[in-house]
Amino acid sequence: MGLNYTGREGHTSYYYQDKIKAFNVAIKEAGKSQNHIRTLQAKQYITKDKADDIIMRYEEVIRGINGYINWVREKNARYKEINFFPDTLIS
Repeated sequence: MGLNYTGREGHTSYYYQDKIKAFNVAIKEAGKSQNHIRTLQAKQYITKDKADDIIMRYEEVIRGINGYINWVREKNARYKEINFFPDTLIS
């Protein structure tokens, strides 16, 4: 499962927990990709500067995904606050 596929799966999920799970998988995929980049650097297929550049781009992706996860959590919390009716208020 690639980062792109996982991100689309999370974005199109209807349920809050499914969105969060899919985006957490996407973060793990980005971390794996960063490790592969370091492996390529260690084997001298790419330069250290190029590896650092690519890894920093993945860091931006991870920050963006984390920001989206936080937004989904906040949206879910607001939804629960608005739609919460204790049994004592229901007649």
